[in-house]
Amino acid sequence: MEFFKGFSWAVPKVFADAIADCKFEEGDIIYDSQSAYKEWGRALESIRYCIKVKFPRRTLRVTKGKSETVALANWKSEVKIELKKFFDEIPIQPIKTTQGRLFSLLWKGDLEVLNEDNPDPSPPLFLKDVKKKLEETVSECEKIANKKPYFIMAYDPTNEVSLQKHLRIFPALSKDFGCELFQLAPEDSGFKSWEKIFPVICTNLYIIDKGGYDDILKTLKKILYNPLKGTTRDSFRLSTHGILKSAQF
Repeated sequence: MEFFKGFSWAVPKVFADAIADCKFEEGDIIYDSQSAYKEWGRALESIRYCIKVKFPRRTLRVTKGKSETVALANWKSEVKIELKKFFDEIPIQPIKTTQGRLFSLLWKGDLEVLNEDNPDPSPPLFLKDVKKKLEETVSECEKIANKKPYFIMAYDPTNEVSLQKHLRIFPALSKDFGCELFQLAPEDSGFKSWEKIFPVICTNLYIIDKGGYDDILKTLKKILYNPLKGTTRDSFRLSTHGILKSAQF
């Protein structure tokens, strides 16, 4: 079983839709330790808490529009959970809270966020916002690229559009130019406010072995540009997707 990085609790990748939409549903069970999903006997040595979602009722997920729009709409919606503390005589606690508070608990690990006397947590910076800050990662990426050409983009594996871009870009760059991929967590990317970034987002750094700027750009354009039928105007802007840097000598 694989887990998302960036969370204090152990959040398996099977919860990708719940994370993308910021909406956990009835029957979802989350532990604070990865071992809880593996060998239960050994897991009891490391589990401290478990959350079971009781409401909202499970529905067929149909995400319309962008995931971040849905997530923001769900952030303050109601969720009812049961919080169990292992090896403690305190009974299971039923708690009525918000999806945003639950998400923040899994992300930051502070149980006090469930206390409604505390301020509502702010939503994280989603992909649209992180793209605008991508220039902040250039300095760090240049160190890793070591004078080779490279392409960087903000990547969210729970966002279908972002995922499909990556699944097409990496094989194409590898085939045409030779490419090595580094996936940098927000705290390793050079972002100034990395702690506010949606925890599954990373910076995809594609370091290219050979090829000139124009040829690399042409390959990226084939992947990323879908002109409207009937239009003759070229409105492709690479900056809406990422940043391409040529080799430095």
